[in-house]
Amino acid sequence: MTTTRFGRCMERHTGKEDLFEEIKALVPAGSGEPRDPAVLDRLMELTGQLISIYEKAGDLDRHPFGDVANRTISRYDDQVRKQLQGRTVLVTGGEGYIGSELISAAADFMPKRIVSVDVADQCSHNSTERQFYRSDIADLDSLARIFKAERPDVVFHLAAEREPARAEQQIRETIHSNIAGTDNVLQLCEEFRVRHCVYSSSGKAARYHTPDVYAGSKKITEWQLARAAATGEVDYSAVRFTHVMENSIVHREMLEKIDRGLVSFHSPERYMHAQTKDEAVNLLLNSLAMESSSDCRLSTVRDLGWPIDVLAIPLYEMKRRGVVVPLYFRGVPDGYESEFFRGQLDHSRIGEFNPMINALETLSSRPDASEDMTITHVAPFSFDALQSALGRLKSSASSPDRPHAGIKCQLSSEIKKVSRTSFERTPVRRAWDILRWGVDARAVNIDEVLRGHQDTIELIAQAVVPQLSREGSAWVDVDRPTLGDVLQVLRRVDNLAAEVEELAQISHP
Repeated sequence: MTTTRFGRCMERHTGKEDLFEEIKALVPAGSGEPRDPAVLDRLMELTGQLISIYEKAGDLDRHPFGDVANRTISRYDDQVRKQLQGRTVLVTGGEGYIGSELISAAADFMPKRIVSVDVADQCSHNSTERQFYRSDIADLDSLARIFKAERPDVVFHLAAEREPARAEQQIRETIHSNIAGTDNVLQLCEEFRVRHCVYSSSGKAARYHTPDVYAGSKKITEWQLARAAATGEVDYSAVRFTHVMENSIVHREMLEKIDRGLVSFHSPERYMHAQTKDEAVNLLLNSLAMESSSDCRLSTVRDLGWPIDVLAIPLYEMKRRGVVVPLYFRGVPDGYESEFFRGQLDHSRIGEFNPMINALETLSSRPDASEDMTITHVAPFSFDALQSALGRLKSSASSPDRPHAGIKCQLSSEIKKVSRTSFERTPVRRAWDILRWGVDARAVNIDEVLRGHQDTIELIAQAVVPQLSREGSAWVDVDRPTLGDVLQVLRRVDNLAAEVEELAQISHP
């Protein structure tokens, strides 16, 4: 595709929203890559006008990651050294970006030996003190031989499929790696009496429910760790990462698309948080300094700053290069949440929102001593429900005749079942708050919420409405108009006839 020199398309511009609408009209979402020369020329003009608007607003004065670049969090060096010095450290996914950075940082604490386990073909840091094994964590026998040979004291479990788009294309492989592979790691940690196991999770696991394969696999693995922490002997913890700036999939893809001369983008006005590699590595190491617990600890960066306008990334790079490349919106693909569920945030804590911690988890959250991290625990859930879900998932993923779409549907269904047990174990007032925050018509577009989060609303309502009904007179003080507003939304959700009837009785006794 053609590019044009920067400045050619700067002559006139309208409002940003008008430009977005014209771009979407020229290339409707899902219609495929535009090829008509006239359409491409107009897209180029509109892209140039967007650059002009962003530039005049000062949004392209520095790289969109600029506010993130120099950020870090404190590290508990003395405590980390006590856990690593003279000990054997095993890192699954050790050849990935964060794995390599973690190994370099861990080496400063004088461990006896560092072991990297990865599916990569070769290792860049083999030495007497560092050993590389090429192995897939989904291969239990291979992984067991490594544990037997090395007898690790500390395990950092980073190996996983990390790209949401690829996870949607390789659903069976993602479940084998992210879920079955994690089961293997946890089993061997217990068998070989590992002291600490730290898992790298994702902020996407904070969702109550998700149909996305990558996010869903991360949510299930957190449940796996929580069960292991409660029933095993190893000290387990997890850290939740968001977008790591130095290893940004989005930035890399935008640069590649600019080079090709046509930029496809999910949709306008999408935002994301980011963090640095130093923050990611320090989160992992700091997990070793936290007090042991029978609950699975979750740690994340406490202050992620303002979210980044993702569209500013390609526009900034075009401005920096002095070119304009046609840009269009192709729609949100599978693997990426289209709308954020408002009830995920704890609205009782005004000014303390953290998108990495959901409103169930804030009940046990606290800042660490440095106040750079937020520490919480995986919300309670039914271990029996998880065990049943894992059995069905593994069976489904192992069946060669089961289509990918069927495996994905089952993953979504199993997450829904286990998540519902979390809400059944949550104080009823908090569960109700999450529901009403999520469907507050004064703050959200209900049609959009129902399109993106009907399963979430359904599982919360199925857990909370029977509890409300049992509370009886204790709910006389509830704002009845709020009950009525929620009831109107629930009437539009499939499979909630019984809950609607119960809530109607509470609303109009």
